Amino acid sequence: EKIKQYEQDHSHTFLFGFEESCGYLRGTHSRDKDAVVASMLFAEMVCYYTYIGKSVYEVLMGIYDKYGYCIDRTDNVMYSGLTAMDDMNNKLTEMFNKHIENFGIFNVLAVRNYREGKRYSADGSVSDLEFKDINCLYYELENDSFICLRPSGTEPKMKIYYCIKGKDKEHTEKCLEKVKSAFLADFE
Repeated sequence: EKIKQYEQDHSHTFLFGFEESCGYLRGTHSRDKDAVVASMLFAEMVCYYTYIGKSVYEVLMGIYDKYGYCIDRTDNVMYSGLTAMDDMNNKLTEMFNKHIENFGIFNVLAVRNYREGKRYSADGSVSDLEFKDINCLYYELENDSFICLRPSGTEPKMKIYYCIKGKDKEHTEKCLEKVKSAFLADFE
């Protein structure tokens, strides 16, 4: 959708897109994200950094040193039976209606309800989102972290995405465990 819009209105140039399941898209030659493009991009990185005398690992560690460490994890909660889709939709509604203030160590700064196309800030303000009618709930947390949940489009499961930032790997893993534990306590 956005690539087509950008091509029509010339408002932006699409460079790169990806999804959590390791599908990547570079440029506009194809509209399908896949692992083939990811492999090509990684091979290009290896060639470039080898040429300038660095490894991809060294570059990654430099990024972590400069911007902090980040962990992305995905959990799945399975549903079964003929009511699985309804059960997942009801769970999203239930979670939105809980008005959760924090998940363990991180406060919730805002909740994006993509069904409604609204962003509800902790300070009480409400703003419109660019997208709506998407069955997804997104918690903006302190420290540029987030939790996002949505039903799978292909299986009877709720997908829960955690993105937690910290100063280093050990600290960030501890933060992730605390946030996950608090989230799952509210989810169940």
